[in-house]
Amino acid sequence: MKRYVTMRILFVVFNVFLLGTLLFFALTFANFNVWASMPPSESYPIILRLYRVFLEQRILAGDWGLTASGDLVREVVVPRFWITMRYNLIALAVYTPVGIAIGAISAYYKDSLFDRVFNTLTLVFGSIPMYILIFILIIVLGFQLGWFPPHRSYIPGTFWGSVWGLGIPILALSAGAVSKISRVVRYEMIDTLQSDYVLLAKTKGLTKGQIFARHLLKNSIVSVFPVMMDVFLLVLMGSFFVEMSFGIHGVAELLYEAIVGLYPELEINFIAIDVNTIVIICTFYMLVAFVFGLFVDLMHHVVDPRINVTH
Repeated sequence: MKRYVTMRILFVVFNVFLLGTLLFFALTFANFNVWASMPPSESYPIILRLYRVFLEQRILAGDWGLTASGDLVREVVVPRFWITMRYNLIALAVYTPVGIAIGAISAYYKDSLFDRVFNTLTLVFGSIPMYILIFILIIVLGFQLGWFPPHRSYIPGTFWGSVWGLGIPILALSAGAVSKISRVVRYEMIDTLQSDYVLLAKTKGLTKGQIFARHLLKNSIVSVFPVMMDVFLLVLMGSFFVEMSFGIHGVAELLYEAIVGLYPELEINFIAIDVNTIVIICTFYMLVAFVFGLFVDLMHHVVDPRINVTH
């Protein structure tokens, strides 16, 4: 296991280097207005010197430099990063148990009214893209019904008001994930009901509820782990649309500002690529994906020690 973790860490170090290199050259050449007036014989040596500085200070020393406005990148990005991760971690704590519970209940009451209703709902909400779903929730649950604040500016300053203000973003982030997880759990449980050890448990006198609680529930949780990485990354990427739509001052807004600038006096948008800010945001997301993937693999082994994650 230690060797496996070590290899995963070395793998992410290599990927940070590779991703940083690709982003540096892509974003540098994207600033075509800087290099358009120079012949290649002059611009290429400058770019290579900049890349050497990038490797020495950004990748090796961990000094991410300054933003285009002159602020320290780390001091600007880290607070925004934790705002984004707070919403995503709360959503993770919601859609994982809810998806497992709905899938287990649907399998237990297979072909019942509950099963049909929730199968339909999960199919519908799982088919709606997140950038469309967030607008539907804002209009219906926010403005028309008034159940949740429709925008960050409407959230009260109290503690419970801020908690209630999480309603629409968490629902938007969790809908597709609940649909995916619940279907996996339902199909896994229904399929396992025909296995030999379940038939043996029935012959020993165990009731349907006991079989579900003692055997199928644990197996269904194990079956969720292979899809959790895809679900988490899907939600993480979808949070960009949720943040921009709901007015959350997270990484999405910062990334947009790092790509698209604004002339305040003219109110005109223009392309202004902030290389340092974009690179550290992409690196943060890659590290989050790595940590979550490693956590899922280790939990897979903890829940079922028979599974060897190193292969």
